[in-house]
Amino acid sequence: MREGLCGNPEFGFEWRGEIASEIVANMRFRTDRNRRLYNYRKALAVALAVSVPLGLWTKAHRGVWQAWINGFAGAIVYEMFFIFLISFLFPELEAWAIAVAVFVLTCLLEFLQLWNPPLLAALREMVIGKLFLGSTFAWWDFPHYLLGCLLGGSIVFALQAKILTPKQSDRL
Repeated sequence: MREGLCGNPEFGFEWRGEIASEIVANMRFRTDRNRRLYNYRKALAVALAVSVPLGLWTKAHRGVWQAWINGFAGAIVYEMFFIFLISFLFPELEAWAIAVAVFVLTCLLEFLQLWNPPLLAALREMVIGKLFLGSTFAWWDFPHYLLGCLLGGSIVFALQAKILTPKQSDRL
C-alpha cells in the first residue's frame, strides 16, 4: 500500500510535489495578504485616532487663526476622517475612488444645508447632527472639502502602495 498525505496511508491519496507546492504557496499568499491587511488597518486606525481629536479641536480652538480653523479647517479633517473610515472598512477599494465618493457626498450634504425641513432642523440642533450635517451653507467649504479629499486620498494611496502592494520577495 502507498503512503498518503504526510506519510499516513489512511488519507488515501498521494502527496504530489506540484499539489503540495501549490497548497503551500496559496497558504503563504493568504498569510502574507492577511498580514498586509492587518498592517494597513492598523495604520488607518492610527489615522482615525488622530483625526477625531484633531477635528474636535478645530471646533474648540481659540487663538491664532481662530476664524479659519473654526470655520474651515474642520472641513479638511472631516473629509480625511471619512476617507480613512471607508478605507478601513473596505480595504479593497481604490483610494481615489473613495476620495471622489466622499467629496461628492459631502458636497451633497453641503447643499442639503440649504433645505431646512423639521426633521433636519431637529437633527442639526443636536451636537452629533451639527457635526455630521453642518448648520449653514458656505461656498468656501467646497475648496476645503477638495483639499481634505486630496490629502486623505494621497495618504490612503501611499498606505496602499506601501503596505497592501505585495513586494517582489512576496511574489516568489
